[in-house]
Amino acid sequence: LRASYGQTGNQGINSYQTMVSLGSANYPFGGITDSGFAGDTSKGPLNKDLKWETTDQYNVGLDFGFLKNRIALSVNYYYKKTRDLLQYVSIPSSTGFSNMWTNFGHVTNEGIELTGQFYAIDTKDWGLDFDANIAFNRNRIGGLTADQYANNLWYSAKEVFIQRNGLPIGAILGYVEDGFYDNLAEVRADPLYANVSDVEAQRMVGEIKYLDVNGDGKLTTEDRAIIGDTNPDFTYGLTGNFRWKNLTLSMFFQGTYGNDIFNANLTNISMQSVSNIPKFAYESRWTPDNTENAKWPRATMAQTREWRISDRHVEDGSYLKLKTINLAYNFGSPCKGIENVTVFGTVNNVFTITGYSWYDPDVNTFGQDASRRGVDIYSYPASRTFSLGVKVTL
Repeated sequence: LRASYGQTGNQGINSYQTMVSLGSANYPFGGITDSGFAGDTSKGPLNKDLKWETTDQYNVGLDFGFLKNRIALSVNYYYKKTRDLLQYVSIPSSTGFSNMWTNFGHVTNEGIELTGQFYAIDTKDWGLDFDANIAFNRNRIGGLTADQYANNLWYSAKEVFIQRNGLPIGAILGYVEDGFYDNLAEVRADPLYANVSDVEAQRMVGEIKYLDVNGDGKLTTEDRAIIGDTNPDFTYGLTGNFRWKNLTLSMFFQGTYGNDIFNANLTNISMQSVSNIPKFAYESRWTPDNTENAKWPRATMAQTREWRISDRHVEDGSYLKLKTINLAYNFGSPCKGIENVTVFGTVNNVFTITGYSWYDPDVNTFGQDASRRGVDIYSYPASRTFSLGVKVTL
């Protein structure tokens, strides 16, 4: 049985953010253009009270084994709270600036990690063992005075990831779709289009129907809802090792469950003008003869369609991968001067089981940016690789 507590700091922003720096500037002097130095305020207004983030973490764990440790298990519970978050927040433009570094808000992470080693067979000629792990984590945002948003995915994809008290980092904000307008009567029955012209109403036939969440008869940003969460319910892994005399086989499985992916690739399927349309979208588009099974709006030559970030772009990202298979044979010492020779073959990215529609669910376009995790923007899929090798020990 073990327990621990620790406190760490993080100063992960550029240096000298609380000081005025000097930058070169041109100015007229004596009838000519000269150069000199001036105070550089491109960082925004200075915050002399800026300080490190602080993280307090508590851990409680239990390690135990049975049958002379042929079964060994470990359970670990942790609670971590990071306060005084370093955030580059938007401020009123009337100040002369648009953003400012400051400390506010907090994030909590709480979870359980379980690992186990199981030695099913362990004899001279035969061996079979497994290493397994599973981890559950929940994070929550708190201490904000108002909703804020992660950086844009691109210029037209704004306010996709919302940061709100009580929600996790990775919550996706967007509109909720409710099928398509199949005929003019459906358009007119919707309070959003009850008073538009006949031309405008006819144009809406075959278009996506968005829910008026707050029921005010208008479709505004207030009708956006939480449509996804890129955090998994749990992650897991399993490694199996089989041995028969000098032959060994190792397999590594890895996966996640319950996480959503923001499939930004779908936002470029416009179904309008002369834009390319993937076959799967074209064949499942709305037509007067395909209203029941339609998944995409009608194709049109007009460019009047207004695409909205909606639950259409959020997909279940759960998956199971067989990441690696390794087969090796140990020849022992074939001659004097050589202690051991092992020949092996390895296959990486063997297969993936997933419901995700694009190439690879194990994707993260924005790298280490925790606020924009689980985004797929033309990400290149992992390649399946085959390798053969010989290891010689002298």
